[in-house]
Amino acid sequence: MTTTNPAGTLEAAPLAVGWTASRWERALHDRRTTGLLGVAERQIADAVLEEVREYLPEGVSAEVAREQIRSGAEALGRGLYGRLYGAPVEADSGPAWARSAATAIAQGGGLEDLRSATSGDPDMAAIAASTLIRGLSSSIPEIVESLLSEGEDPMGALEDDEAGEQAAAQVGGLRGQIVKAIREVADARELLNGLLPGLGSAPSAPEQEDPRRLSLVKRLRRDERLRRVLTVAGRIRRIAERVRRTRSDEAREEVVDVERGGDLGRVLPSELSGLKAGGARRLLVLKGLADRSVLQYRLSGTEPLGKGPIVALLDASDSMRAQLSEGLRRIDWCAAIGIAVVRAGIEQNRDVAIAAFDDNVLEHWTYRVPAGDRRAAEAAVLGLATLAPCMGTVFDPAIAWALDGGAERARADLILVTDGAGMVSEALVARLDAARGRGLRLWGILAGDGSVPATVARLADGIATLDSSSDAAEEIGSLGAT
Repeated sequence: MTTTNPAGTLEAAPLAVGWTASRWERALHDRRTTGLLGVAERQIADAVLEEVREYLPEGVSAEVAREQIRSGAEALGRGLYGRLYGAPVEADSGPAWARSAATAIAQGGGLEDLRSATSGDPDMAAIAASTLIRGLSSSIPEIVESLLSEGEDPMGALEDDEAGEQAAAQVGGLRGQIVKAIREVADARELLNGLLPGLGSAPSAPEQEDPRRLSLVKRLRRDERLRRVLTVAGRIRRIAERVRRTRSDEAREEVVDVERGGDLGRVLPSELSGLKAGGARRLLVLKGLADRSVLQYRLSGTEPLGKGPIVALLDASDSMRAQLSEGLRRIDWCAAIGIAVVRAGIEQNRDVAIAAFDDNVLEHWTYRVPAGDRRAAEAAVLGLATLAPCMGTVFDPAIAWALDGGAERARADLILVTDGAGMVSEALVARLDAARGRGLRLWGILAGDGSVPATVARLADGIATLDSSSDAAEEIGSLGAT
């Protein structure tokens, strides 16, 4: 290294490299340096230290150099973050290596395309900035070598702007890194929207300092089980729409079949003609009407039900460990259905209540999400993603929890997800029947191979049966038509 600080110490890293971020942009950046962005800034700092270690001025320890380099890396990250989030002015200060890296970014092409995908969104700007900084780390050797060849001190102030331009020109594939950053931003938005509709959009100004949304992206990226559960939940989103309108014989709109019965208004004309015939034939028709055994049309139609809160009761007993379909266990399907219900509540502006249960209600997996409360919805979805099997199965406490919470008074849709291996009392069945008279409906989703248990058949108005070979999402989606 040919240029050193005359005092034998490194120049203090300036506060701005590449671009001067506003106070607001600095605050947003600094709240996100414990996650993806902070990791990227430390990564590039380590790469710089590795390259300049043997060129450090006499009396400057590696520890001191590391702190100075990290300050420069943070300043580079802060300036780039500000550029992607807002519109800061350019800065021409900073250590030579960092200024050259910023020049490479500015001249790499495509930065404006990336900025259009991140502008005004503090978390997407952090994701994009971290991607570019990580990509630059591999080019640090070329930048340092170029600066040294031009007689510049990579750690000091840049004496010749042309040397910085030449060093920046050594960075290859930056356009590819920008394309990668655009793709990562799009993927992050998709993951967040998969978690909860609208979560991928930029938060409002009062919520932008909160870094938890960025932490969610990090978790979604590393948690394969959660991603699969969310994929399934996305496929069954239509469940809440379908349980609001179910097929019903009381809504007589469409002839769907012929059946035996005694409804004079639906008896086939061929049967009614016997009433005019007199004699034995007339007696046979009258007897058939009394026995409800004459041929009549079967009518069906759509009837609105529920329209109150959506309540999901999720069986978390030990038997839910068993594998089902889509590569998920029964308990994972419970989590996916719960997440789909939370999302439906937000979309339909309906209150949602979720309770996991074994032989009792599991308080640490109970959630109440008021209509439109995205914070509560986010907490519920993340909690449901950790759902795990516990002990035995008793239906009474969970259904009583729902009814005590107001479901029997509010025309609620109850969704019971279980493998059916549980007990229920006569008193609870009677209470549930009384609630049905006030508009409540209970939909059963049976997770497991085999026939429908008598307990579930007594409780449910409609049942979707999921087994290890079925298209489970389709079964759930058709629940409201059973």
